[in-house]
Amino acid sequence: MIREDSCGEAWKNCVLNKMEVNRRLLSEELKSYDIPEMGSSVISCLFSSLYLNYALNPSAGPFFAMKLLGGQYNMNLLHLIDNHKSRNQDCKEEALSQGALRETELEAAKQAFRSASFINRRKRTRQYLEAVNNWYAHLVNLESCRQMEHLLTDLRKQIVQLYKEFFLVMTTVLDTLSNTFADNLAVLSENNQQWDPFARKILTVWDIKSQLDEEVEKLDAGQETQRLVQTLFQNQQSWICEDEQKIAKLISDYITQRFRPVLNKEMTDYLREKYQTADALTLTQLIQNEIFENGLKQQASPLFWKNPQFNLSETLRHGYIFVPFNSPETVAAAQKSARQWDRVLRSKITDTIFMMEFYCGVPLYAYQGLAELEKAYENRWGSAGIHLYENEEMDWREYLPSPYPASLNRPPYLSPEKRPDFLQL
Repeated sequence: MIREDSCGEAWKNCVLNKMEVNRRLLSEELKSYDIPEMGSSVISCLFSSLYLNYALNPSAGPFFAMKLLGGQYNMNLLHLIDNHKSRNQDCKEEALSQGALRETELEAAKQAFRSASFINRRKRTRQYLEAVNNWYAHLVNLESCRQMEHLLTDLRKQIVQLYKEFFLVMTTVLDTLSNTFADNLAVLSENNQQWDPFARKILTVWDIKSQLDEEVEKLDAGQETQRLVQTLFQNQQSWICEDEQKIAKLISDYITQRFRPVLNKEMTDYLREKYQTADALTLTQLIQNEIFENGLKQQASPLFWKNPQFNLSETLRHGYIFVPFNSPETVAAAQKSARQWDRVLRSKITDTIFMMEFYCGVPLYAYQGLAELEKAYENRWGSAGIHLYENEEMDWREYLPSPYPASLNRPPYLSPEKRPDFLQL
């Protein structure tokens, strides 16, 4: 057995302790996916480098950074780490194979040193010190291989986690956004107007397409990509859970911020562009004629299947016109178009004009469908199942009068004496 040398053991322990401290520091995990300013661990430095050198680089981007971590065909950091692990394992096996040799050399040098004479003592002392140095260097080298094995194993797990939980999710979100933007572009390019019976588009995206194109042409594609990626990195809590609502809000806020000069325009600004006039009186008259008189007034009437014998003028009418509070021309046009039963109200919804009309006190018989129901009732008379309570001696037409008033001169229910089936009996 080799007796421990106090100086050698102290040196070895000092070196191994430093190795352990360094290995733990280098293996420290990411505490969050916030970009570290100065990373001490390998994974934090790697994350920061992927962000600064690749994800924000327009010639590379987050997809390239993602493939660096876990791309196909073994062209990624995982493959590189596996190669290093293989090489480290070879070094470890080689160090283990030299253990017996180093131990034998040290034991032989120790015995030679003990039996040295005055003539060869200097030489054998040097040989013994060299053997001691080789032995402890061997122990340190072996422990270095073990520490490197732990470091590479931990780093590989961290890279897989960073790949799956961050970059793979980010690229999936970007893919989805790209497809959504492409679908939106296709719809907007076709200029297909979907008809809505309850809404009339005053202005469409196609009407301001030229202005939007001018704003887009002013942007630099590379810088915009960099800004979007930077926004995603800085707001990773909004998309990392793949919550569609949070992602939609993040992108909506980003687009609103980037296109603020266009999107923050008021309704008056768009109406001036639509009607090609900046004169307030002319614009007010155009809004009154085009939007209210020839548009909303005709479409605001209630959709009601009315009996032609009933006159709606006998009812009480109410109307409400809601206009954007920040569009004085629209407010003035609404006030000019308002009828005696209309109320003009200023609304905080600044991109929509609402017009609603109500008829109050409309009787049931004013509904034309009631005549159809009565006809169906008469046609089924005598069949079972049309009353909740039925008895052969009970003629419900004597107890259920017609829902129509006598003033409309409609034929009443037939009495039993006048029923055709009664006369045949």
